[in-house]
Amino acid sequence: MSSTTFLHTAHAAPQVKPTPSYAKWSRIAIKETKKRYPMGQVTDFLYLGKAKENGDKVERFKLIVRDRGKELGVLVYVHVDPKTDTLKNIAFMETRP
Repeated sequence: MSSTTFLHTAHAAPQVKPTPSYAKWSRIAIKETKKRYPMGQVTDFLYLGKAKENGDKVERFKLIVRDRGKELGVLVYVHVDPKTDTLKNIAFMETRP
């Protein structure tokens, strides 16, 4: 008596994560932080969420920068015109890492 074995392999489609809505603004936040700390290196990044301020959309980030042997936190506030989705202003504030 012969036995036949069928092997069924399920192939899952690769999962593609959608691009987060803040991706464009995070790239700008990192780029502008690097300009502000040209000798520094961004070692970590955290998206803190979105807020509204005086009619603007504000995308908030915390970056950790190692600059000249010292580590510091940099809060970056990217102000965006919600009607045109264009950059209005960027504000920085140093904080603890």
